Order: sequence, then structure tokens, then C-alpha cells
Amino acid sequence: MKNISSIFALTTAGFITTQTAHADLFLHADFNIAPGFYDYSAPISDLTGRNSGTTTGFFEEGSLFHPSSLGSSGNKMTAYSFARYSSIASEFNQSWYCSYIFKLSPLSLGGIVCTLSPANSSNNNDTVFFDMLSMGARVIYNDNRSYTLQSFTSASENLALWQHTVGVDGSSTLNLWVNPDYSNLASPTLSATFNQNQQFYSFGVTNTGLQGFDYLDEIRFGTELSDVVTIPTPITTATFAIAGIFAAKLRRR
Repeated sequence: MKNISSIFALTTAGFITTQTAHADLFLHADFNIAPGFYDYSAPISDLTGRNSGTTTGFFEEGSLFHPSSLGSSGNKMTAYSFARYSSIASEFNQSWYCSYIFKLSPLSLGGIVCTLSPANSSNNNDTVFFDMLSMGARVIYNDNRSYTLQSFTSASENLALWQHTVGVDGSSTLNLWVNPDYSNLASPTLSATFNQNQQFYSFGVTNTGLQGFDYLDEIRFGTELSDVVTIPTPITTATFAIAGIFAAKLRRR
């Protein structure tokens, strides 16, 4: 029993340390906006109450669902739509996680285009694009492109998980997982490293697909993985470990 207790303590302590230290969900957009078309000045809410945005485009009734999402509510953005959150540089100039649910039709050549932009930028050279397109995923910074083939099922509701880390040398890395396996995050779908020459000022997201076919919903940004996706609880993880030990002892008997 001493060995089992030790494993329980180590597993639980390690999981808590990894997932809950300095957790901060700093943006959550569920598109709680009435269905219909909106012009550029339409306000759009952030459920954390810290940031506000504006939007243009089409919204439909109902929310997308994915089992890894922390919850689905509000409505959903369909194609030819754009939302922008500004004045949140302190949040984006650090390491963070982002998740969102998307659904792309096999008929579409568009996708979900996300941007992090510096203030008063006259061109896109210092803007980071991290996109989930119908033909695959990509990251663009200063025209340096990283691309991978799609690893999601068209016309299904999928979850994209992005991780942004800031290196000590001033570089940044973006990792992507599509419908991630949380027991194996060591192999992302896409990984790209770039020089962060500018401080980011705003976040923008555009659904460039087909109206009524391509959807985006439940955007979350947070400083910990547990801020943006549902992951096993510490007690669940420890219980699985203990159950495996007992099963092994019974087999030996």
C-alpha cells in the first residue's frame, strides 16, 4: 500500500502543478449575438468581461459542440464574418493556449483565419496568421510559411488547440493540435517558430468559408491548458494509475 500511496501522491501533485498554476481565462467568445447579418459596428461580447470586440457578417442560431470544449452556448459564426478584439496586448504578449470549435464543408475553399497584429501596423509583415483552412493548417509570419495537411474530418465539428510559447531568446513558437489526444501532446499537428519583433495589440478572426456550410464557435484564450479545454481531473488520473496496479497484482495472483 505504501507504493500505491506514493504513486497516487506523485501523479496527483504533478498534474495539479502542470494544469492549475497561474490559470487565467482572459478571452471567451461564445457569439451570444442574435442570428442575422451585422455591419462593422456591431458589438460582440467576451464572457470574461475583460475585452470587447466588434463584428461584421452572418450569425446562425445554435452552438457547435465538441467533447473537449469547456461548454457550448450562444450562437455560431458562419462564413464571410469577422470579429476583432483590441487593446489586449498584455494578454497576448505572453505564453497562452487557444481553442475553438470549427466546422468546414468539403465544398468550401475557405477556413478560419486568426491574426495577432501589432498597433499601428502599416502592413502585414509583423502580423502572425494562424489558420485552419479546408486544405490544411498554416502559420505565416513575415511571409515565412509553415504548412501541414489537414488532419480533421470535413463537415464534422472539430476542435483546434493552439499553444503559443515565448522563448528566452525573443522567439515564439506556435503549436497546433486538431481533436487532440491529451495523453500525447508531444507530437503537434503543426509547429512553427518565428521572431516576435513587435508587441501584439489585437486579435482578429475571420470565417472565410461558405455561408451556411462553414462555422466557428467557442473561442477561448487562457494561460493554462485547463483554461481552454476539458482534460482529466487529478483524481481521475490517479484513479486510473491505481486501478492499473491492482489489476496487475490480481493477474499475478
